Amino acid sequence: MSLHDAWVDPIDHLERALASRQLQRAFEILETDDRVVLTLHYHLGLTNQEAARLLKVPVGTVKSRLHYALRRLRAAYDAEERA
Repeated sequence: MSLHDAWVDPIDHLERALASRQLQRAFEILETDDRVVLTLHYHLGLTNQEAARLLKVPVGTVKSRLHYALRRLRAAYDAEERA
C-alpha cells in the first residue's frame, strides 16, 4: 500500500457523508411498511421468498412492496437533495 492509496480525499469523504445522511433522512420519513420491506431485503439480505414467509404474504406482494418502497425512497431522497 502506498501513501497515495491511503489518501482520503476530504471532499469525496464529505460528499459521501452528506449523501449517506440524505439517504438516512429520506429513509426515516418513509412509512413503517416501506422501511420494513427495504430493511429485510437490502440490509438483512433476505430473498423475496424469505421476506414473504416472514411477513406472511405472497412473494408477489413483497416484490410489489419493494418496487413501490424504492420509488418512494427515491422521491424522498430527491426531495432531501432539493432542500
